[in-house]
Parts: sequence; C-alpha cells; structure tokens
Amino acid sequence: MRASREGPAVGGDRPFNNLLRRLSTGDFDLIAPQLSHQDAGANDLLYNPGDNVETVHFPCGPSLVSYMVPNEDGRDVETILIGREGAVGGIVSQGYLPAYTRIMVKFGGPFARLSVGKLDAAKERSATLRNVFARYADCMLAQIFQSTACNAIHSIEQRTAKWIVSAMERTNGASDAGLPLQRGGQGPLRRSFARRVPCPRKRQLSRTIPAQRNRAIVAGMSGAGFHVIFDIAAWLAAGAAVWGLSRVRYLQFPAQSFQLPYLAALVFGAGLGAYLFGTLNLWLSGQAGIARSVEGAIAGGIVAVELYKWRMGLALRTGARFALPLAIGIAVGRIGCFFAGLDDFTYGTPTTLPWGHDFGDGVARHPVQLYESAAMAGFAACYVAAVIRREGFVITNGFYLALACYGAQRFLWEFLKPYSAVIGPLTLFHLLSLVILLYAAVMLATASNARLERHERAVA
Repeated sequence: MRASREGPAVGGDRPFNNLLRRLSTGDFDLIAPQLSHQDAGANDLLYNPGDNVETVHFPCGPSLVSYMVPNEDGRDVETILIGREGAVGGIVSQGYLPAYTRIMVKFGGPFARLSVGKLDAAKERSATLRNVFARYADCMLAQIFQSTACNAIHSIEQRTAKWIVSAMERTNGASDAGLPLQRGGQGPLRRSFARRVPCPRKRQLSRTIPAQRNRAIVAGMSGAGFHVIFDIAAWLAAGAAVWGLSRVRYLQFPAQSFQLPYLAALVFGAGLGAYLFGTLNLWLSGQAGIARSVEGAIAGGIVAVELYKWRMGLALRTGARFALPLAIGIAVGRIGCFFAGLDDFTYGTPTTLPWGHDFGDGVARHPVQLYESAAMAGFAACYVAAVIRREGFVITNGFYLALACYGAQRFLWEFLKPYSAVIGPLTLFHLLSLVILLYAAVMLATASNARLERHERAVA
C-alpha cells in the first residue's frame, strides 16, 4: 500500500465506496473513527494464501481488486473482480482467519481500511451492520456462481467482453449498479450486481470491444492531455513575459543570461533536477515510476548555472530577467496539475472546507495546485506593479524575491500534501523549500542598491 492518510471519514465525508455509503448513519458512525485511508498501485499484494486476514480493504473510486487462485504451473487464475461496490478480507469471519486465495490490486487507487477486530466489535453492537456484511458475502458467492456458469458456456471472446464491461462499470462514472441496497437498515438487499449480463455475439464484438477500449483511453488520457496543454501554455506565457520585459526601454538585463552555453546549462540542470527530485519523492512515498518536480527543476537550474558561472569566471548576477517568467510559468502550469487529477500525485489531503475538490476518488481534497497558482500569480502582479513604478531593488533582485515567495508558499502547502515525511513532519520538498529560501535570503541580504545594469550572481 502507498502513502497513508490516517483519520476517520465522518458525517457526509464518507469514502467513495458504495458499501460504506449504504450504511445507515448509526452503523457508519460505529466504524468511522477506525477507518484509515491509503493508496495502492496496480499489482500491489493485499493477501497471499495462508496469510492471516487482519484488515478489511474497501476499494474506493476506480480501484479494483482481483481474487487470484494460484495454479501448480505458477499461473494465477482470476475468480472475481471487486470494485467500489464492496470490500475484501474478513467480511463475515470472526477472528483473523487465513486467506484462501491471493488478493491483488488490479487497478490502483484509494482504499479505506478497517481492522477485522474493529469490524467484529461493531457488528456485535449492531444487527443491521452485521446483516449488511452477511448479505454482501452472499452477493460475492452469487458472483462466483455466475462466473463459473459463464466460463462453462461462453467463448473466450464473450467472457473477455463481459470482463471489460464489468471493469468499465467499476472504474468509470459513479454507477452503483450491483450494490447491495439497504433501505432504512432493514429489509432484503438487492443483488443486481450478480445479475446475468447477456454476453454479446461474435458479430457485435468487433464494435463493442474497440468502443469500450476507446472510452477507457479517453477517460484515462483526459487529465494527462490537459496537463500537456497547460504545460505548453506555461512555456508560452513565460516566453511572452521575457519578450514583454525586453520591450520596456528602461530595463536592461545582462546579455550573458541569453547566451547559448548559459541557457544550455540552465536547461540541463533544470531537467536533471526535475526528474531527480520528482522521482525521489515518488519513491519515498512508496510509489514506483518516474516523476517531475517544478521545485526540483528550480533547484537543479540554480546549481547548474552557478557552476557554469563559476567555471566561466562570471561574478555578475544574472537572474533578474527570469523573475516574471518563473512566476507566470508556475501559475499557469499548476492549473494543468489540477486538471491531471490523482495520477499527477500533486493533490492535497482530505478536507471538509467548502472549496475542497473531488479528484475522482469521492474524497474532497485541498486543491493545493490552485493555492500555488494563486500565490505565484499574486507575486507576478506585484512584480509588474513594481516594474511600472520603476522600483530598482525589486527589478534588480526580482528573481530572488520570486524564489523567496515560491519557497515560502511551497513550504506551507507541503503540509497539505500526502507525501511521506523524511525528517519529523517534513517531506523532501519541505527540505528543498528551506534550501531555496536560504539561498534567496543570502542573495537578498548581500544585494546592493546598484544600478540596474550591475546585476547579481544568481540563476534563472
């Protein structure tokens, strides 16, 4: 499992799991204080055969879990697929009984977790809660019966089509088809999710399967597509800021900051820092993959340009040209991170504030991307006002002021992100923000009130 977000979900802020949302208020309040929240990735292992089942896992949002039966030849055979309609592990058992199958995450996402012991204690206190989980276990058994019958009478193409439809229903939209339905805590539960879904004929498969696949691709790529669009917009906005400042007659920036070797060092350092710190933070948070970080890009760019200037014997400060482009680029680019949703891993922690945003897992979270965008847009506006007023200190030291603003606001927003701590409560980006703040403070403290042509010794 991935980054933990401990804490109960109470009242109307229930996890996006339909089994939990079907509980009456009284029954949910019995288990809410013990619920914890974690993210899991595809192929994460929840249980192996023989493991003591100590935790109930509730898939939320698009998360999917498979029950796998190990074969003698080393292959695993999937028996049933569980999504946000239910739960896995210790649903009706009393005590920590061993798992009979391998349970793995098929489609990564958020999960709510509950100790089996805590669930058993709650069921002892509420007959209706006990009945809900017992009836859900019946529905799981009916699903297994249905899968067994389908495997016997349907072709592989038909079973594949049904699996795709079943997975799409669980990962797209908020359909609660197939959920045990409880009315007022009493009465029988509807078993529609185990209903027989007619399999399409072979002649229909050529249309059905590509259509389902295309919808999945569109749904999965929409966030990434928006991210790319806003990334491009951020670069264009930053370029427009550079061009706009160059048109102001009384602004003169050092020519060295536009020379090809200087820009090459800047781009190389920024790219290396972006991937180094982004991937390292992902790894520290228990997630696999490669990631980028705008703060890592800033730090890498600073180091690379300072080394280049030291190697070339340049003592002047060269960062003033990039104050406004940096602020505007971050302000625009972070909007793309917001639209990218959960996959971008830049979202905030759960919140009950009215502006909390649901990124697709049914949990209202801090839109920290927009917080950062607003902060840097505010700095950009103040910088433009200072340029109009011809405030020499702000113009000359604008890059360090931008770094100070970015480091300070980023340090604050990091407390609202689900990243793993490195030292005490501080994450990797907390520490990097402090380094950037320290660098900006030193450069501002040693800055002179010299004329605009005599710039500083810094970076873009």
